[in-house]
Amino acid sequence: MTEQEVLELAIKEPEKFKEYFKSLLDNGPHIANPKDAVACAKALAELDADYAIPALERLMTDPEPKVRLASIEGLSYHTYDERAMIALNKAIDDKDDAVKEAAEDSILLEQSLNEGMDDFESDEEILRSTPG
Repeated sequence: MTEQEVLELAIKEPEKFKEYFKSLLDNGPHIANPKDAVACAKALAELDADYAIPALERLMTDPEPKVRLASIEGLSYHTYDERAMIALNKAIDDKDDAVKEAAEDSILLEQSLNEGMDDFESDEEILRSTPG
């Protein structure tokens, strides 16, 4: 499957995507073809955190840096969940510099977004400050 087909499967038929992902892992701890693993990591960004985060954590153990980078991308869509932030913090110790940098960037982005929200006292104040 192409990366686009995997993404469409995850969006349109999440249960079928989960079966596909599981089938790729049936022969060991890692997906044999890194292209398939990257496609799955990117698609996992579209699924609910309860399924996506453990799956992305598993992909973070892949020996291929490009798979771990795609996993960080997927995790960055779930930073509202503490488990994703924990996984990103672990990735800071990755042996690959690009993976470390991507994890740091994701964490810094989430922190800067949260700090911006700390300036408001309530949801009501956020709504009042929004033009329109």
